[in-house]
Amino acid sequence: MISAAAFGRTLLPWLLGLRSVIVAVLGASLVVAERLLGLEVRALVALPVLALMAISVIVQRASINAAREPKAWLLIANVAFDILAIAAVLAASGGAANPFSAILLVYVALAASMLPPKPTFFLTLLAACTFGALFLVPSGPACHVDNSQAAF
Repeated sequence: MISAAAFGRTLLPWLLGLRSVIVAVLGASLVVAERLLGLEVRALVALPVLALMAISVIVQRASINAAREPKAWLLIANVAFDILAIAAVLAASGGAANPFSAILLVYVALAASMLPPKPTFFLTLLAACTFGALFLVPSGPACHVDNSQAAF
């Protein structure tokens, strides 16, 4: 059986690597959402959030090398931070109409596989609420197609 400390030392760097990939994917999604999907992208919201995510990776990687074992709450806080940050970027780039909104499911599966039931329930509820809130965000003209002129 792996110890909690070894688990944390292994998992936190992996989470930070995942966050690095997510920053790159979401950065690309901003371009795709605007140019290919015609969704309105509010870069003044999305870019600072992506920058904050990238800075958090750098700061936490430096602290991992100098610190003791990560605590369980730090893993939970990192997953919650990622869910909220991803939701903010998605809200700024098309909301639920952005096909990258499925990224939130990765964090639900991640929580279910690595955390105890109570934090998993909390993080799943957080992801579900943020995903639901994405439907309240105006997504631009690409999502409102007028089929009244279509010829069949």
